[in-house]
Amino acid sequence: MKIIFTSCARYTKRHTQNEWNKIQHENPDLLLLLGDNIYMDWGIHLYQPLIRGLNYFKRRMDKKYHLQWANISFKKLIDTMIQKNGLHGIWDDHDCGWNNIKVESLSEKNKEKVAYSRQQFFNKFPFSKNNNSIYYAHDTKSIRFIFLDNRSFSTKNKLENKVYLGKEQFDFLEQKLNHNKPITIICGGLTLSSGSEKFLNYEKAYHKFCQLTNNSPSKVIYLSGDIHKNTFVTSNEGVASANIKPPFEIISSGVARGKNRKHRWTMLNVSNENHIEVSFFNKGNKEITKSNDCTEKLDTYLSQ
Repeated sequence: MKIIFTSCARYTKRHTQNEWNKIQHENPDLLLLLGDNIYMDWGIHLYQPLIRGLNYFKRRMDKKYHLQWANISFKKLIDTMIQKNGLHGIWDDHDCGWNNIKVESLSEKNKEKVAYSRQQFFNKFPFSKNNNSIYYAHDTKSIRFIFLDNRSFSTKNKLENKVYLGKEQFDFLEQKLNHNKPITIICGGLTLSSGSEKFLNYEKAYHKFCQLTNNSPSKVIYLSGDIHKNTFVTSNEGVASANIKPPFEIISSGVARGKNRKHRWTMLNVSNENHIEVSFFNKGNKEITKSNDCTEKLDTYLSQ
């Protein structure tokens, strides 16, 4: 099975987004788009969608989706993956609403905007629409995929009783981690412990997540985006919570971020339950040393 994942696609007229052609050439079985599939708030003040009215928000979102989905290379790939029943996605802040949005901390008026953005997301991603949820699970022969919604049920992280993912989603996660497939791949918009905005900012939720993934009968891999890098963090290198290690994390972000940005995506070629070849791509070129290092360490993790 060939899995390609990435995140952070910002449309600009100057950039043709040839990365999608390269991904199409690889003929993936699954394409995972892990958030910031559009940038609602780019090209204006970052928080204009927050302070302006609902009608402005709707026009802005409709325009951004139209521009990204009108990109010929992107649209061809998306249509191909939908036909193969292989397109999956989640959202992050820039396609949920605006920079660093936490929906549970919003006013009811601004939650109306998120309700609109949710419907537009469903219109683009069939699995979310069919599940009527950003978060859901999907099974293949040897892998269970779990897609998380890190925006809808989270509060600002400076609150005393801050919340990340929420009880309902944690209950769902606990249930879906209990299965008989050898591998679980969890997909989240935010990284576990890298960058400024991360899962680790919510210490109690992070500890619970580490507990649940450690207790799973399968080997858990966490895929994320957001920070405009291709990198990985092994279970041993990640931030442990009360001596409980996090899962092995692979990060890929910045697929289409403007003319002078590096355009990153990652491919996972699953041979069997003990071997997954990882290939990081940067401006169309494979990052050989990093890819080999990640593959070796991931295989060690899977074999333990």
